[in-house]
Amino acid sequence: MTRVALSRGAWLSLWAIVAVSLSAKIGLSADEQTTGSVRKYDPKNETFVPVKSQDIKPGKIYSHYSPSRGRYVWAYAKQGGGFSYPLGPGSTELPDNFDLIATKSEIKALLGQAAGSWLSASRQEGVDIYVRLDTDDRWRVFRGRSLRSHYDLDTKRRWEWHGTRQVAVRHIHGYLWDYEGQQYQAVNASYSSPSWYHFGCNGPCGFK
Repeated sequence: MTRVALSRGAWLSLWAIVAVSLSAKIGLSADEQTTGSVRKYDPKNETFVPVKSQDIKPGKIYSHYSPSRGRYVWAYAKQGGGFSYPLGPGSTELPDNFDLIATKSEIKALLGQAAGSWLSASRQEGVDIYVRLDTDDRWRVFRGRSLRSHYDLDTKRRWEWHGTRQVAVRHIHGYLWDYEGQQYQAVNASYSSPSWYHFGCNGPCGFK
């Protein structure tokens, strides 16, 4: 068996490479477990800030990394850990349901700027201002009457909240939808009963 003799300098160089590799792996692991995969939004600076696992609030919406999709998606945190189905384009939500880096007064001011004339109209009508998820994965103020609704990217199903009641949105062929051209398109699928989601918490899970 041939033995290869390494000089002291070679051993030091080899150890340095191993040490750097281990440090990178340890750093990546710690980053993934604490701050790397979950982010909350800073609407004032239009940036994302990593969130530690112990700071995640159940029922609030975050941007988190989805290994199955290979990108960040929006979802709300579930009681006991984990996230809901990924929210797809066309989903509408109340700004209060996000964990944002801004005070309530700052959020109100930003919404007022983005809502334009709809701000006064919504006050006159006594309705809430909602934000809608666009195809570029950004939430924007929806200027009109709306309600809380989700489009599940995994199942292609839609859900609406009427008061505290969650209702599956169906069409003549079933419950599956695509989102194209800023609107939902019915998918021609055979009829099947919708699967109701169990959110893992009591009540509305922090949503209003």
